[in-house]
Amino acid sequence: ISRGCLPSIEFAWNQIGADPEFKMDRDWVKASFFDEINECNAKAMNIWGMINFRGNGIPVDLKEAHKWLNLAQYFGIRLPRPNRLEMIEREISFEQLAETLDSTQQWLLERQKKNKSIARDLRNLKDRVMTEGEGKWFGLGELFQNGREGFLRHVILAYGCFELALEAGNKAATTHLEFLIRILTHAKTAKAVEITSEFAKKGQIPTITG
Repeated sequence: ISRGCLPSIEFAWNQIGADPEFKMDRDWVKASFFDEINECNAKAMNIWGMINFRGNGIPVDLKEAHKWLNLAQYFGIRLPRPNRLEMIEREISFEQLAETLDSTQQWLLERQKKNKSIARDLRNLKDRVMTEGEGKWFGLGELFQNGREGFLRHVILAYGCFELALEAGNKAATTHLEFLIRILTHAKTAKAVEITSEFAKKGQIPTITG
């Protein structure tokens, strides 16, 4: 574990939860997870996300689960179906979703100076928003709706991007808007459009809860 062997860290965590006689410091094992996470280890993020999702040895925390699963996907993990991020989004409130998305984005921003790939991704996103024409919004909406390597899932911005795509004449955005409204609810779609308007002006993912 002290050498960062992730299977050993995961095994120890599972043993602590399953066997009261297993003598190991839970906080030390958790810190070992985060040693790997802070080095942008996508597998560690995925495991810790699922620990929070299932409540494996700790209380279920869907906000934390969403954060780490989202980051795991950003760093290259292909999340299985059914989409657990979507499952979480249907369970938590808009305010909780906004908080976890802000926390996830902040985690990336704090590491961009040390991680060139994060800095590159943020720069490329800004360039795309600030230089491409109105046709960009549909593609950005799809990326934010699904998330992938180098791109966070952000359904609030996805909704706003599809609104802009529809305004630009892309009727295909309608189906996406109808789907996303089932996650965000009608009461919060106006907020999503407002947030995306700020995003369109600066090319940077804005803070929602600030």
